Amino acid sequence: MPASFSVGLVGCALACVMALAGGTARADYAGSARLFVNDTYGDGHDRWNTGSYQGSYFFSDAPDAGSTLELRGRGEIVTPWAPSLQEGGDRPYSTLLGFGAFLHRDVGPVETRIGGEIALRGDSTGLPELQARAHRFFDYDGYDPETRDDPHLPDRGVMSLEGEVAHTFVLGGAAMVRPYAEARYGDDTRASLGADIVIGGGQDAPVWTRDVVTGQLMTYDLPKERGFNLGLVLGGDIQRVTGSAHLPDGYGVTLEESQSRVRIGLGATYGDAHIFVGQTRLSRQFEEQSEPQRVGMISIGLGF
Repeated sequence: MPASFSVGLVGCALACVMALAGGTARADYAGSARLFVNDTYGDGHDRWNTGSYQGSYFFSDAPDAGSTLELRGRGEIVTPWAPSLQEGGDRPYSTLLGFGAFLHRDVGPVETRIGGEIALRGDSTGLPELQARAHRFFDYDGYDPETRDDPHLPDRGVMSLEGEVAHTFVLGGAAMVRPYAEARYGDDTRASLGADIVIGGGQDAPVWTRDVVTGQLMTYDLPKERGFNLGLVLGGDIQRVTGSAHLPDGYGVTLEESQSRVRIGLGATYGDAHIFVGQTRLSRQFEEQSEPQRVGMISIGLGF
């Protein structure tokens, strides 16, 4: 897609989000949601979707106002695996830093999220140096982008539009089921159909967003509950992928157009403190990929 067309689309989307938010964009800060994803506490290999972090910040007039503005920042590190384990070829090294704005609004019984993201891909993000330093600090014998000679994707601005529609079914107060459809268009182009199940604590979340890499549900500060509360989250989706910022043409591997994600997580809250841990199985993302991947997820929050 031409860069000028992408910039125009995403710029228009961001402007529309701000305009539609209206008073919401000027409302009080409501809370934040964060998720760190790493393969070290997944399948234990340093490869492919090796690390990512997403932080979302929410602004709303009130939890029941029906519309919320989300400002999202995120980073991704995507690496090849050892060449000896990938005889059919491997993906290039790639990093990305992105910023997006999204409007959450209830339209009757349907929950919607729409907006856009502008990102920088390439070594200028500074993430290759961060990865190398982290591995040396922790004395971890993992992928070092400064010593490996794998191809790196060049610096480039990448843009995507993103939207989701969902509906929540409450099952007797003990659980909720939330089917959804999501689409991204731009440098990342994909359509997803899936569902999430929340059992126990967390069902009363005022708004839901989603981690880009794993699809994991995320929410800001949950309504305060007395005592210790546990919540189990199950989810999965199938995807049709026709474009990826991390897998452009010309790098020796072929994008896998049919992909899936299956995830499970456990969250615990006590007053203002919370912790969430989970696992996600990512199917093959390119045809030459030798096997699926499992990554770990963690989020920790301490309120005062």
